Amino acid sequence: MKNIVAWLEEVEEEAAALYTLAAEVFAGEARVAAFFTGLAEEDSWHRQLVRTAGAALEGRDTETAIVAIDEPTRDSVDGQMRRAKGRLAEGKMPLEELLQIMIAVEFSEWNEIFLYAMSTLRGRGGHLLAAATEIDRHKEQISAFLASLPEGGRFMDTIARMPQVSGTRILIVERDPAAARVLQAVLATLGETEIVESIPEGLERVGLERYDVVLSDLDPDQSEGLEFYQQAVGIDPNLKYRFVFLTAQSQQDPPAIEEGAASGLRKPAVVSALRGAVAGVAQRRRILH
Repeated sequence: MKNIVAWLEEVEEEAAALYTLAAEVFAGEARVAAFFTGLAEEDSWHRQLVRTAGAALEGRDTETAIVAIDEPTRDSVDGQMRRAKGRLAEGKMPLEELLQIMIAVEFSEWNEIFLYAMSTLRGRGGHLLAAATEIDRHKEQISAFLASLPEGGRFMDTIARMPQVSGTRILIVERDPAAARVLQAVLATLGETEIVESIPEGLERVGLERYDVVLSDLDPDQSEGLEFYQQAVGIDPNLKYRFVFLTAQSQQDPPAIEEGAASGLRKPAVVSALRGAVAGVAQRRRILH
């Protein structure tokens, strides 16, 4: 979790710097400058929230994060903002291109990881609701501003098309709502995702719908994880080869399940590895059937 907190601090700092510079560069357009100033202030505040919440980890880090930040993720978020800041400082970036970059990073998994970290470090319940409300409000503010621009239709179309999904259907079984949102954001480009928070709800869904992949945070070496897998396969035998487990174990294949029948990723799962595992299972099923 410390690595996620450190990354979030860097991202929020990079975002605040980019938006502060944007407000200066486009100072001649009052509404645009005010919009970027507001975003810069919010991201500075978010950075302080992360730093304060992360201080609770000093001397300990007992919380195993659901995901780990890898270089492709860093490059697509803070790397992209850093490059944009450089070009903006050189006077080589028009407003429309900057807004497209803003859409790409603000509607990526970044804000969902912020929500996950805040709810994990500060406790769930009211803190989770407050963080989720803040993230949703932040995105709505951006959408409202873009929609108000003369060329706003183009930007709204970009948001509507994010992410570009395939026909893959993914069921996420995760009790922690914040962690579930992170997993959903990470996997959104792979297909249509649906979240359930309990075994009974998951079994009900697999009885009603066809899924290409089931991603479960229930450890298959524990009784409930194994029972969920067995009961789901009993309902839909095609699910035998469609499970990906997030586990505390280091084995590639969960030992309690027939070798090769399900995939296991050790937590925290590297973002690119998680996407690759889910995509691989979905593709394998298309090949086999």
